[in-house]
Amino acid sequence: MLVLYFKRFTVHPLLYCCYTVTYAVTHSYKQFHALVATRNQVIIVRFLQRIEHTPLPLGGVMLASASIGNLLAAQAPFAQGVFLVLALLMLACILAKFIAFPKVAFLGLNDRTTIATFGAFFMGVMVLSTYARSLSVQFGFVVWAIGIIGHGCLIVWFIIRALRTQGLLDIHPGHFVLLIGPIIACMTGTTYPVHAFLNVLLWVIIGITPLLLIAVGVRSVCNPIKNEAMFPLYCIYTAPPSICLNSYMVFEAHPNELFVTCVYGIACVLYIFACGNAIRCLKLRFYPSYAAMTFPFVISATASTTASFLLPNYSVIGTIASVQTVIALIMVVYVSIRYAQFIIAGYTGETRS
Repeated sequence: MLVLYFKRFTVHPLLYCCYTVTYAVTHSYKQFHALVATRNQVIIVRFLQRIEHTPLPLGGVMLASASIGNLLAAQAPFAQGVFLVLALLMLACILAKFIAFPKVAFLGLNDRTTIATFGAFFMGVMVLSTYARSLSVQFGFVVWAIGIIGHGCLIVWFIIRALRTQGLLDIHPGHFVLLIGPIIACMTGTTYPVHAFLNVLLWVIIGITPLLLIAVGVRSVCNPIKNEAMFPLYCIYTAPPSICLNSYMVFEAHPNELFVTCVYGIACVLYIFACGNAIRCLKLRFYPSYAAMTFPFVISATASTTASFLLPNYSVIGTIASVQTVIALIMVVYVSIRYAQFIIAGYTGETRS
């Protein structure tokens, strides 16, 4: 009996201790697992909120990042890689918004200003096709085709909505992106077997560009933009002559020097106007329309760089190209940082445009 008593006395405390330790460990693990799951849910919710409220004009910064990467490729290959990654991140954010929140994304496209400036997204896709082409010509062509087809569909959508609302003549500088932007295909698609299509596209857009510049200029004088959130759109004035000029110089085997000189002179005058407007806009608080202060300056710098090779007798063009490249780089970096702060900090209805 004494032996059994001691056995019971020694065994039971050991079982109790094991049970106590097992319960404590299991309970702590469950609490820890619940805590981690809750934290992960909070992170996912916050991430989706950022994606939902990502401004669609981010496509303009994506275009600027991809373009300045190409512009800096010869001088700084590392910088090209950095801006490529940045452009791909922006592309992913915009695509994620359309995939996760299609109603919110397409609701934004009901706004005529957003439709107009969203053309920069498809322009950016066409620029990114030049990177994709280095991996595979077929892959590059698919990406390029998605960009040009998407831009064409956006133009059709804009015209349909404008006709419904009788606002076809209610245009502003943002519409340069939509209506003149497809000409970037002539810069990015020269290696593909679509020469006839690109030739027609080039001269049609070059032909309508002066008409659009006059129409938008008259409209801006008679009925100027009063909403400060849209002031950065005036920087887009420098883009039409520059992008037409650069597309012409890249696409044509023997560009006419007189034509290049005349168009470049107009581009320089409008560039000065855009710089003055950018200085004024930098004093304002951040708006998503800040994207309009990036890609026009990159396009101008690209055109000056191309013109400096075509017109070597004008050494001043090379100097202008260097200055414009530095300004474009500063603007892209600055606006990218402001966009990152805006998206990470969260969305407020007051800053939406």
